[in-house]
Amino acid sequence: MRLRQSSGDEQTDRETIEAMSKRQFNPQTIPEGGRTNVKVRVTFEEQGSQF
Repeated sequence: MRLRQSSGDEQTDRETIEAMSKRQFNPQTIPEGGRTNVKVRVTFEEQGSQF
């Protein structure tokens, strides 16, 4: 797994990679033939921000 774009914070990047590597996808959601190179967008919001 690799990041396409860093958050700018090394710890946040590391924790994101760790969390995503633990994620398990439901096989029933994978189309026949499977999928590769699936991109997942992760957005962080700091508490108190107005995102």
